[in-house]
Amino acid sequence: MSYKSRHFRSALILLPAFFAAFSYSPLRAAEVAITEFLALGGEVRDEDGDYPDWIEIGNLGEEAVDLEGWYLTDSVDDLRKWAFPSVVLEPGAFLLVFASGKDRSETAGELHTNFRLGSSGEYLALVEPDGRSIAHEYAPTYPRQYEDISYGLTFPDLEPRYFKEPTPLAANETEGVLGFVADTKFSCDRGFFDTPFEAEIRTATEGTEIRYTLDGPEPTQAEGLLYQGPILID
Repeated sequence: MSYKSRHFRSALILLPAFFAAFSYSPLRAAEVAITEFLALGGEVRDEDGDYPDWIEIGNLGEEAVDLEGWYLTDSVDDLRKWAFPSVVLEPGAFLLVFASGKDRSETAGELHTNFRLGSSGEYLALVEPDGRSIAHEYAPTYPRQYEDISYGLTFPDLEPRYFKEPTPLAANETEGVLGFVADTKFSCDRGFFDTPFEAEIRTATEGTEIRYTLDGPEPTQAEGLLYQGPILID
């Protein structure tokens, strides 16, 4: 007698507490913020034909803001790392700055910071002209980044989220997602088996629920069995 491990599927449900360790600062009076950024991959090409990281700055206030003397930084120990030239950002407008390491700040050309963004997560802040006041920050670090997926603020509630469809120079009007979970790992591979066995399902992501079905349908948060330990396949 053989047993075939088919129709055995799992799904992961992310719990809200997963990103409790990450935070961002509330906006100051100027209401200028880092509304979106992309640290890995992307389809925005610069004047050199490269596809560098990018940072989107948005003016969420009701008055125009001249960014001359403002700063972008990826270091909490160097808040004046890269300075903006004179660029007027109108209410509701967005500005794209390439985080390429090319260090370009001519008013008439593309803007490039002197640093790149780390995909594993790092500090990122927009600093006011006094070089000390934080207008907006992702602290202590933004979370891990994924290829071709941006991170930023939802509109209009300004909550930090991942966006599977980046929108450079436009508001993030989708709800976004809190994060992503690692794939499931099974203690045995698919195939035919001569004796009953117990199957274990694991994931490297903490704070998740695993749900599974035994008769073929795709499991969801509302349907399927909650995994609580090894499953007997007999």
